[in-house]
Amino acid sequence: ASGFEANTFPRSLVTGDFNGDGSVDLALANASLNKATVLLNTSPAPVVDPTVRLVIHLYRDTLGRDPDAAGLADWVAKLKAGQITTAQIAAGFINSTEYRANRIRGVYLTILGRSADTAGLTNWLNYFATGHTLEQMKAAFYGSQEYFVRKGGTNTAVVTAYYNEILGRAPDSGG
Repeated sequence: ASGFEANTFPRSLVTGDFNGDGSVDLALANASLNKATVLLNTSPAPVVDPTVRLVIHLYRDTLGRDPDAAGLADWVAKLKAGQITTAQIAAGFINSTEYRANRIRGVYLTILGRSADTAGLTNWLNYFATGHTLEQMKAAFYGSQEYFVRKGGTNTAVVTAYYNEILGRAPDSGG
């Protein structure tokens, strides 16, 4: 959908028949950016099969996207045959390169305020592959020279940023 910049999310959602064609339309608004997007004819055919519905939700919840047809068919067939559990699918998604790359990109945007470069993305994917956690990665970003400079280049500015960004509050004299 156009109207939303990278790493922004809708703040309100309204459905209705905005163009009078009898189909459900979707309107998304992001008040902080003062933008809105209208998607016409968004009513997909309902998914009746609970296994298909479950796999679609796993894709959306973990990878942030709809499944490709081959992936959906494969996971559904394996679930129905008892070859794999829902928990195993979720674990596979969470341990996938796609999921990790999405998380890395999010940390770059959130902490450093920029997109991940290719070399950095590759390095952090290797970091995760050796057993490190997202929290360890975030700590490395918060301790980086790039973050220090971005937040003002002084210890006071960085500590204030830590309070605001990590603790969600302003610093106080008692710490």
